[in-house]
Amino acid sequence: MSERDEERFGIDLDAATARLPVHASDEQTLLDSSPFTPPRNQAAPRNALTRSIAVLPFKTLGAMASSDDEYLGLGLADALITTLSNLRQLVVRPTNAVMRFSDPGQDLLIAGQELAVDVVLDGRVRRTNDRVRVTVQLISVQGGAPLWAEKFDEKWTDIFTVQDSISEQVARALMLQLSGAERKLLTKRETKNTDAYQAYLRGRFYWNKFTEESFQRAIAAFIEAINIDPEYALAYAGLGDLYNWLGVLGALPPSDTWGRGRKMSARAVALDDTLAEAHAALGFALLCYDHDWAGGERELQRALELNPHYATAHQWYCFQLAAEGRFAEALQEAQAALLIDPLSPSITQAFGWITYVARDYDSSIEYHQKVMKLDPQFALGHFSAGRPLIQKGMHAEAIAELQQAIELSNGSPVMQAALGHAYAVAGRESEARAILDKLNDLSQKRYVSAYHVALLYCGLGEFERAFEWLEKTFKEHDAWLIWLRVEPQLDPLRSDPRFADLLRRLGLGR
Repeated sequence: MSERDEERFGIDLDAATARLPVHASDEQTLLDSSPFTPPRNQAAPRNALTRSIAVLPFKTLGAMASSDDEYLGLGLADALITTLSNLRQLVVRPTNAVMRFSDPGQDLLIAGQELAVDVVLDGRVRRTNDRVRVTVQLISVQGGAPLWAEKFDEKWTDIFTVQDSISEQVARALMLQLSGAERKLLTKRETKNTDAYQAYLRGRFYWNKFTEESFQRAIAAFIEAINIDPEYALAYAGLGDLYNWLGVLGALPPSDTWGRGRKMSARAVALDDTLAEAHAALGFALLCYDHDWAGGERELQRALELNPHYATAHQWYCFQLAAEGRFAEALQEAQAALLIDPLSPSITQAFGWITYVARDYDSSIEYHQKVMKLDPQFALGHFSAGRPLIQKGMHAEAIAELQQAIELSNGSPVMQAALGHAYAVAGRESEARAILDKLNDLSQKRYVSAYHVALLYCGLGEFERAFEWLEKTFKEHDAWLIWLRVEPQLDPLRSDPRFADLLRRLGLGR
């Protein structure tokens, strides 16, 4: 990572990560082989016995509501979501789906109806010195009848017992028939240290805010948790997820994002092989950084075997399948993710992206319109919405979408390069070259993806330069290379023998 990247991001990731007790043998062993070779995963169908629940962010009361303890309400809800997601008879809405319902005055039935669930778990939490009071209620969305309610007043050091009790009583209230393994998962603890757990909750709180600044704080919190408890697998998995997302956003060079994501998630798997989150993070890093198609698929399938209701694993897997040209399978995985998280703009965008690379541009435009209805401020949605519009020759509309993506992403180089490509194919060459010059200047201050510069040159018709930048993309281990086989913007290069060689080196040669 360059000094300028480090200064911009606000944390010395090299120094902080180097202090973490990760064993080199963990990563190498996991990368070399795995005893798990599952059959092709199919999304678990929802049957008559399956119930759905939304755990709303707990409302913080008293002085803590405006203090540094504000993380506790969302953190406790997030921890319960993670635990309850392990129950196969229960579909649990993920944390990012329920965050919008954090208002203390939120109507619980309306929230449940919008989230399309059977029941809602609502809670209040107050922490005073070394004590914590938690009040929870389980409400049926159909009719509004309370199914269960309880109040806990315990020492903070007994917070684990409180969470165990809530999970067990929710399962009992819903009359779920649990296996012995699932009963153990309800009371499974990744750490016994409340200080480490508190740091982890802070990490999850900031992770879910989903900004570059909040990611910085989340990384610091997860590292603090690991320094307190070096065996804390969930904290390593959290770091793996964070670094992967920084890679998706193009915030830092691939070695500082995907490379770290692979290392942290591999350590999490070594500590606890039953964590679906860790396997999913490892699988996506193997795919995007190492371009290890078999290894990525193996780990993503393992994640779904462990937790068929983990929406992120379905989403990552759908991207791998689409990148390989397995579009029907990709859409099935995207549909499985959407059943779990029906209000997710990110998952809806996945449909738009898959249909785009499958050359179904009309469907892609329709899906992206749905994305905008779900979240007009979703920068990645505007970014990918421009792609099918370009292919349909709707240049003005595509440029408008990409300009909005740049504004919403605070000037992301990925978004700027995409706008440069749109200008190029629209015949506005001077504006495209102005963006090239700007990206060149920007690369002196922060990471700029070579892949997207290659696409810009392709739009300008400068194919030799496009190949030069694609070669640079290989050297950088750029994650966007996984789309080489299916990206329509690269079609002008496909007849060149060098392109077939690129696919072969990527592991996608025929």
